[in-house]
Amino acid sequence: MTMTLSGTTGIALPTYAAPAFSVSKNANQSISGSTWTKISFQTKEFDTNNNFDNVTNYRFTPTIAGYYQISG
Repeated sequence: MTMTLSGTTGIALPTYAAPAFSVSKNANQSISGSTWTKISFQTKEFDTNNNFDNVTNYRFTPTIAGYYQISG
């Protein structure tokens, strides 16, 4: 992997872009308090590597090994 120096901070950053996405709901969804429910995020604001399925499974499938932070 190639590394580049970023600005004057001395932080080495990889030259590849890590996958990133932002999704949201476009309608209300009923959720029961007594069972697990998958939230269907239908709207993509962006998906840099096309890793989020917003049509059938509503899940993120990484294609690059590493650590991912998911916030909700």
